[in-house]
Amino acid sequence: MRLSELLRRALLDVTVPETNLEIVSVTDNSNQVVPGSLFVAIEGVSADGHAFIAEAVRKGAVAVVGSKPRPLEATSVFYIEVAETRRVLARLLHAFRDFPMCGMLVIGVTGTNGKSTTAFLIESILAAAGRRPGLIGTIEHHYGSGCDMAAQTTPPPAVLLDYVTEMRRAGIDALAMEVSSHALVHDRVEWVPFRVAVLTNITHEHFDFHGTREAYIEAKWRLFGDFLARSSEGVAVFNLDDPVGAQFYQRYQGRALTYGNHPAADVRPQAIESDSSGIRLSVEAAGKRWPV
Repeated sequence: MRLSELLRRALLDVTVPETNLEIVSVTDNSNQVVPGSLFVAIEGVSADGHAFIAEAVRKGAVAVVGSKPRPLEATSVFYIEVAETRRVLARLLHAFRDFPMCGMLVIGVTGTNGKSTTAFLIESILAAAGRRPGLIGTIEHHYGSGCDMAAQTTPPPAVLLDYVTEMRRAGIDALAMEVSSHALVHDRVEWVPFRVAVLTNITHEHFDFHGTREAYIEAKWRLFGDFLARSSEGVAVFNLDDPVGAQFYQRYQGRALTYGNHPAADVRPQAIESDSSGIRLSVEAAGKRWPV
């Protein structure tokens, strides 16, 4: 793909050289650079990708994206300075791979507890409704007949798009996807076309990464206020029994659905019974009741 076309698709307003370089791959891993690559230097927690620009150029990178002024090592290649390299990396990868998630029904699930259970239930419901769903989650990733144990709850963009490409080949048209707070902070789900986003609950967790409860809550809010809000058809789903869920419901400006025992919830469980054979209940919504 020509550099000018890649940048146009990624919505990066940059004037390219007259030679209009041919880009053969996009990566933030210098070990994966080949002649013709575009290398994105990510300033990470344990390593700074800018330190690997020289290696990327030696291996044949023809363009580099970084968040710092052009280093001496990049004088021989096309260099783009941006403020948010993680976000730009995701956009470049989606654009380079021809937007494989376009047209897919993507349902994101976030929260402290219950993400995996909720994602598995959504996958099952989608299958029962006639869809061919995939799953990206903490425990497993499902893609057609394939199933891999998960290394991360929400994989980085390159890995996520690898799975989505396999899903497309298998005819999958919907995706239940767990979305971690780490992924939201690191822009791993930039340009993921969420149609539905679900909040399970928020408890005290991940303060080692986020620092404060407020920062953790704001990270979760990004799924709704930043990513889902871009969809004109997006629907947010909030747990009204959870204080943060109730707060998000009041804060969200788009279409929303609530659930829980709260009398104001749109969807409420009724007549819950459990024994060794399983759980039985009725769900009340829109003035009607359905057995589950």
